[in-house]
Amino acid sequence: FCGPFELAADTALAVGWTIVDVASNGLTGPLPTELGLVSSLQALHAEGSGLGGAIPTELGQLTALEVFTGGYSGFSGALPTELALCPLADLQLRGNRLSGNVSWLGGPGAHNASLAVLDLGENLLTGTLPARVADSLPALEELYLDANLLTGVLPGTLPASPEESALASID
Repeated sequence: FCGPFELAADTALAVGWTIVDVASNGLTGPLPTELGLVSSLQALHAEGSGLGGAIPTELGQLTALEVFTGGYSGFSGALPTELALCPLADLQLRGNRLSGNVSWLGGPGAHNASLAVLDLGENLLTGTLPARVADSLPALEELYLDANLLTGVLPGTLPASPEESALASID
């Protein structure tokens, strides 16, 4: 595939897709906002693609979305807080130009209890991790926030040993 990634609203509403895999291809432009209408979508793979720009806030409407991988694409701008409304188990957006803070992690109304892999390394994220991030993410096994503009210290709520949590890797 080459060219813009386009999806008509009537098509998005009609399809029963569970996986959209547009990784490592010639598609360009932003992710279509209409993806937020594909209510059955469980996995969105866009890593290494020519896609870019802002990640649509409409993805927060995907109540079945468990996996979103978009590392080393051209995504930029703030990471939509609406993603906290998805039951994500795997969120990997390493190597983009995402900005803003990560205070939404585990915030009010968030459905991140099943988040096992969070890789937001090599972006432009700022601020500090929420103080109770470990309590908000009990299934977290891998946390990668390296090469960002984060400040402060790791929250004291992060487990001191693997026996205390599923967390196996932190960078």
